[in-house]
Amino acid sequence: MSAPGRSVRVMSALTYEVADLNSPVCVWLRSRFPDHKEIQAGYRAAAGTARVLPSPEVALQTQGAAIDWWIRFLADPAPTLGLALSGLAEIQGLPCFRAGMRLLAGLGGIDRNLTVTAVDPARFADRGDEWWARVCYALALLTEPRRAYSIEGSRLMQLDAGSDVPWPGSPPRCARSPPPSCR
Repeated sequence: MSAPGRSVRVMSALTYEVADLNSPVCVWLRSRFPDHKEIQAGYRAAAGTARVLPSPEVALQTQGAAIDWWIRFLADPAPTLGLALSGLAEIQGLPCFRAGMRLLAGLGGIDRNLTVTAVDPARFADRGDEWWARVCYALALLTEPRRAYSIEGSRLMQLDAGSDVPWPGSPPRCARSPPPSCR
């Protein structure tokens, strides 16, 4: 994606961006927090051992990607969902494709022409943490086909043709009974 005379860099997972010394995220973090290693060490010492461990059914990479998405929605007033759309492009023939497209459209991340548009997270300010966690987890699942070697064991593959997502204007999914594949 580029504008005349200008190239737009598509960002990848936050963990990769932080590790890439040429990434704008890494450059910004290191310029703002030159003593980050000391800050991390202090935080880890104060936090102690983990009190809540992830469910063994959830892939750690998917959980990390969901956290990446949530941070993007918190930190960027106009994030784009291009990475999730590129993951969807890999699975066009699968039953989960329709639900993924409805999610991206409902968030305002794509228009009728399938052009990636910026999402306005402020539109969803009334939503609670559970809604955001579910949306970010869904985006992480949609990103998997682009990043993972194989998605055969992914929960994304458990969705069938009848699976659907609520439009952002409808009641949060947590207010309704989730489908068995999401429990």
